[in-house]
Amino acid sequence: MLIGSVLISSLFIGYVLIWLCAIVYVLGKLPISVANLGVREVTLVSLLAAYGVGQPAALLMSMALFSAVLFMAALGAVCQLVWVVHPGHEAHGRQTGGFFSHGD
Repeated sequence: MLIGSVLISSLFIGYVLIWLCAIVYVLGKLPISVANLGVREVTLVSLLAAYGVGQPAALLMSMALFSAVLFMAALGAVCQLVWVVHPGHEAHGRQTGGFFSHGD
């Protein structure tokens, strides 16, 4: 009985988080802020308050989401820089055994 109630509550929390992420994503596409800062925070704080989540916890979740996006952007930038700077590219732009070659 306890396992069933935990499973149901976990599914409900997952369902709510999926909808919250969808709402934050859609609102983030509006051109009203830089990097969705402010929109994400207000949305999560206000929507999670309906589920009893305190403002500091909702803000922490918002910052965790922003940190994940920032990390992925930084990782992409590093990969792009390595690809551009790595020796092994000809002047014509063809790759001759550089970073992404398969040894063909």
